[in-house]
Amino acid sequence: GVMLTSGQMAALQRIHKQTAMPDQAIILTRTLTTDGRGGQTASYTESQTVACRIAFYSNRPALPDADVTGQVRAAEKYLVSLPVGTEINATDRLKIKGVTYEILSPNDDGQSADALTGGRSFQTALRLLVQRI
Repeated sequence: GVMLTSGQMAALQRIHKQTAMPDQAIILTRTLTTDGRGGQTASYTESQTVACRIAFYSNRPALPDADVTGQVRAAEKYLVSLPVGTEINATDRLKIKGVTYEILSPNDDGQSADALTGGRSFQTALRLLVQRI
């Protein structure tokens, strides 16, 4: 296989961020507080703003007569690309163009929440499956 130096990989990631991430995402970090009744309430505070790209996501067949039972939920799902190395947790939310999204899947290749930022060779972006709240 082809081996890239760390400098070449950093250059690819920088180019990808500059050319393929035209939007801004505000990362909202969750804080849990006791509600006084034995439960907890979640609140979200803005932690950082990063470059991003958001794109419609659908795993449905692209056929006009396809079953549309999941159409409404599928229409709310998006794939968000963030710069490699972005610190984000599965419990965080993203605000993009004034719309808030929750993270459904930590990565588009099905990794667990513990592996949000790693796992792929030649990774030029961190990809998250999200749903509009």
